[in-house]
Amino acid sequence: MIVVTERVITKSKQQNTDFAGERLLRGVLEPLPLGWVVNKVEGGKDFGIDFHVQVFNGASPTGAWFHVQLKSSTASNYSGDKAFISQGLSTHHARHYAKEMRDPILVVHADLASQSIFWYAPQLDQSLAKAIASTARKSVKVKIPTQQVLPITAPLLLSSLENICLVFGLRATASSTTNSKTPSSRSTSAARSAATCSRPIA
Repeated sequence: MIVVTERVITKSKQQNTDFAGERLLRGVLEPLPLGWVVNKVEGGKDFGIDFHVQVFNGASPTGAWFHVQLKSSTASNYSGDKAFISQGLSTHHARHYAKEMRDPILVVHADLASQSIFWYAPQLDQSLAKAIASTARKSVKVKIPTQQVLPITAPLLLSSLENICLVFGLRATASSTTNSKTPSSRSTSAARSAATCSRPIA
């Protein structure tokens, strides 16, 4: 006699949390008044990239876009004065974001308890660059300001994307100053960096 047993497939608590965080992220960014497009990055976990977000103005893409690493929690670690959320990042990913990436990325925290979405720009955080340069630990803590809640701070987020592109341009100029002989080559490198930063996602 052959006995067939059914294997019940269950999701872990963290998987449920991650799915809920994705629903919350999409629920904030995709409907109007924002109407942005959120694309999941399959296999992006190893690189610390979960989503691409393309910014729209009505039905038209603006050309602005950014990567997202999404951190979801049912018990967010708020500071005593509720000014920020303490969020852990692997040092490997933090270094990649702050020092190596040439595309804009935001760390987004989904607080499932309050149904709130907060964002943080690691590429604009000089204290993060200093922290990863002086630590041998496998993880670092970053502070995500609770004032940076979406969708209300979307204009500030877009302004931060522009500032990130400026940072890329300055890095390219500094690198070209070291490695190039002519001012024209330095300008070309900075322009290339700005163009790469602003290109839309395919």
